[in-house]
Amino acid sequence: MNRKQLTTLLIVGVVIGALGLFIKSRQNAGWTSGSSGLMGKELLGDFDVNQVAQIEITDADTTVQLKKTGDVWTVPARGGYPADFKKLGDFLIKLAELKVTQEPTIGPSQFGRLQLQKPSEAEDPEKAGTVLSLQDESGKELKSILLGKEQMRESAGAQFGGPASYPAGRYVMVSDREDKALVISDPLSDVSVDLGEWVNKDFVKVAKLKSVSVNPAGDNPNWTLSRATETGKFELDGGVGPDEQVATSKLSGYSYLLSSPSFNDIYVPDSEGADLMSSPTVASLDTFEGFQYRVKVGEPNTEGNYPVQVEVSADIPQTREPEEGETDEEKETKDAEFAEEKERLEEKLAKEKKVEGWTYLVSKYTIDKLLNQRSDLIEPKEEEEEATPAAGVTTDFGLGAEAGAGIPGLNLNLDPLAPPTPAEKQEIMQSAAEAAAESVTIEEEPTQVEDDAVGETGSESESENENTEVVEEASDGSEPAPEADSAGETNEGVDSDSTEVEVGEATAEETTPES
Repeated sequence: MNRKQLTTLLIVGVVIGALGLFIKSRQNAGWTSGSSGLMGKELLGDFDVNQVAQIEITDADTTVQLKKTGDVWTVPARGGYPADFKKLGDFLIKLAELKVTQEPTIGPSQFGRLQLQKPSEAEDPEKAGTVLSLQDESGKELKSILLGKEQMRESAGAQFGGPASYPAGRYVMVSDREDKALVISDPLSDVSVDLGEWVNKDFVKVAKLKSVSVNPAGDNPNWTLSRATETGKFELDGGVGPDEQVATSKLSGYSYLLSSPSFNDIYVPDSEGADLMSSPTVASLDTFEGFQYRVKVGEPNTEGNYPVQVEVSADIPQTREPEEGETDEEKETKDAEFAEEKERLEEKLAKEKKVEGWTYLVSKYTIDKLLNQRSDLIEPKEEEEEATPAAGVTTDFGLGAEAGAGIPGLNLNLDPLAPPTPAEKQEIMQSAAEAAAESVTIEEEPTQVEDDAVGETGSESESENENTEVVEEASDGSEPAPEADSAGETNEGVDSDSTEVEVGEATAEETTPES
């Protein structure tokens, strides 16, 4: 590359860079031109959220109302059931702190594309946003926000199989600036027209369940499970038939029955529809803490949720009987513990009594164990299979009959470490003595050796003397000598105890030593 070509490339690079900067500046100008100085400031301005006593959320199809009655937020469409106070409180605080992050210059012709048209004015529901109206006690609107399309941002985890993008903000329009589209950094995903998302989800929590009785008919119990201790296993009352057994795998889950349930919504009977609670399944649950729960489960609705009603009572001891031999210090400690536990149980009872009088919609998973019939807790008894020899294993050892049949005194214990029987031990000792005697007789014949093998002959003579001494000891009824092989060699240095073990092991397969 010559100097002229290099100069040309540099000039082209500078021109392209300048053009890129110009285009980018024009784009930024399009988003920021006409700025009213709202960036970085609170979206609602100087607004006191404590004045809000009613909230309405409206989209193209539904309107949700939340109302403050006294100090309690309620859901009027759910019979005035308490709303989730913490969720509402956090939401109002977040609204007061929302700040504007962008001021794009967008004309009315683009409002539909960003879903910034009011539901009451939009011809196309897909272009309508969601109106959040903040009102006072009388229902007068204090401020409203039109929530438009979410602003998406590319996700860094997309390359690892995660979502390609996630909501990082939202286009909005405030009631006192209805011609000005703004962007906030919070997508406000918790603004929902689903009433079930706003009701208070506090529910009963059955702890330390002692027994549960279920009766679909409403008269005598269809089945009852009970246990003697808090950590014990549940037993099915009434037992089972001779060819049946309790399905223990299905009983383990009852230990946590309704221990931490939730619900999806409040059931409000439809005046024109069927009453789902006309013939409920009734269950009684007793706990080791003295609580009693009466649970009624109706028929499922079209969405598969079951209506449930709950009644709660409890027998809470009011006094404590001192134990015998209790010191003053022990009494003070135990009285304090008793008072603390009593207060906890009374608070629990007061809180759970609030669920009475309401009908809750819960998932099938929450109450499916209460829908079991007695037959669901029983299964056929498994037949015990007779023990049979493994495939390829035979008990015929070529004796014309089963091993050991007709052979008196035979030890069938094939454990290699098992000691021989007394009869086998006597036979082994006699056989070892005879074998040693034969070996001595053979070794007494003179052997001609060369002069250079005198040392080896001397070793053999010493071995013969040792064998003779062992035979003499065996003939006196002492421990048997080590077994000698046909060459006259012996296991030198092995004591009589280890010899007996080795001989005993050998007799598992043969009782006659080689001569």
